[in-house]
Amino acid sequence: MAARLVSSHFFLQTLIWHSNKDYSIKTIKRYFFADLEQIEKFGFPIALLLVVYGFFLAVINTSYYQSIYTLRNGFICSLQQLLLFSLMILSAFRAYQFGIKKKNYLIFATSIFFVLMFLFGFGEKVRWGQFVFNLPVDEFFQKHNTQGQITIHNLRFGDFSVNKTIFGSFLAIVVICYSLIFPFCYHKGIKFFKFIADKMGVPVPRTSQILWYIIIVTIALLIPDPKRGELVQFAGVWSFAMFFSFPKNKAAYS
Repeated sequence: MAARLVSSHFFLQTLIWHSNKDYSIKTIKRYFFADLEQIEKFGFPIALLLVVYGFFLAVINTSYYQSIYTLRNGFICSLQQLLLFSLMILSAFRAYQFGIKKKNYLIFATSIFFVLMFLFGFGEKVRWGQFVFNLPVDEFFQKHNTQGQITIHNLRFGDFSVNKTIFGSFLAIVVICYSLIFPFCYHKGIKFFKFIADKMGVPVPRTSQILWYIIIVTIALLIPDPKRGELVQFAGVWSFAMFFSFPKNKAAYS
């Protein structure tokens, strides 16, 4: 009798699932693909696959994950360098377009800030040319950099870690505010946030972009390996490349 009840329940649930199947597919398309540009519809799934692949590597082949997949200047790292450099060029183009040609100095100033921000990110990723130009590491970085490299984010002064405090806790708060609170307030039409987006030209992430980012970065954070940080960074850099290239307030740049 119990087996029949279980079977009947399973059959009923199956019927319900099939009856709602089209709706479920439409819901997925609506929230994850509806407001994405064509390139994003391929880009976000690729980023997701790269992170999922890293997750499984960390589980079944830890040595390959640590020594090859997340290697300094390896594929994932190089992809981040390319994205950061591209974002720097995009911001520089917007600075030229609005500062020189259109005399919109608010967007010009914002774009210059983003140029410097992405330049810093790119510089840190390439160790400011340390390995490209074989630069010597001076005494300051040898003493205070935890990896003996020419980078700011790995500096440590006693118990104060720049990476943990600034690039960990503080940056996480900034990212959460930017990717969640800022788009919500912009959508609600709050004047201050509308001014920041439409007048100053700060890109506003779209709903589908945010959902993809949350999924990808969550999987990266769940990777059971200390070097998960490389894929967490990759998830952030990839998503920000989409945020800045295809923002909700793209009319601000027209």
